[in-house]
Amino acid sequence: MTPTRRVILLGASNLTRSFPTVVATVRETWSEPVEIMAAMGHGRSYGQDSSVLGKKISGIFPCALWQDLQSRAALPTTALITDIGNDLLYGATPDRLLDWIERSLDHLARTNANVIVTQLPIDSIKALSERRFTLFRRVLFARSTLTLAAAIDLAHEMNERLAIAGAILTGSIFLADHFGLVTLIAKGYPILAYAMLVLYVVPLLTYGLWSLWRKRCGSRDRTAAA
Repeated sequence: MTPTRRVILLGASNLTRSFPTVVATVRETWSEPVEIMAAMGHGRSYGQDSSVLGKKISGIFPCALWQDLQSRAALPTTALITDIGNDLLYGATPDRLLDWIERSLDHLARTNANVIVTQLPIDSIKALSERRFTLFRRVLFARSTLTLAAAIDLAHEMNERLAIAGAILTGSIFLADHFGLVTLIAKGYPILAYAMLVLYVVPLLTYGLWSLWRKRCGSRDRTAAA
């Protein structure tokens, strides 16, 4: 059957583990034929090539998904951007990471997509012991020297920058709290959290929020130029 709706999923390890449940939830949410496009993978970066356990994978922003998307027929589109913390462990600054996220949003804006961006799960990071964090970092991000304390500080800064950047993040996190998503992710139930995210939150956010963000960013850029 010809798809009449499209869902785009962008993320890393959590999305990869939760993918079967997310797909099943999407199918249940919309009875119509749905086309699902995804760029994900364990340890995946949003803007640069990465290698996890010897497997090299391209960044999400420069990957082939966007060219493929341009060649497809226009459809009502919903998108999820999540798992944005990996790049901090790869040494990316919040400024650079925000630029990569914005470039991905630019691609999605061309499809008039309804978009959700999730913040970093601070509580989950704080729950890690220094020893467990160091083991995790050495296995998956061998070149990183980031300490747990520094990771928490960067995560806070990133979340603050995302919230300041525009209303889209404020709206998505408000709804996440309302439906218990932040608590679920913090407690280590990403599969159920993503299922709720797709089922309840995605249909509620609109392209208007993205337009508001772009308007605010444009105003900020003009002020800086002046």
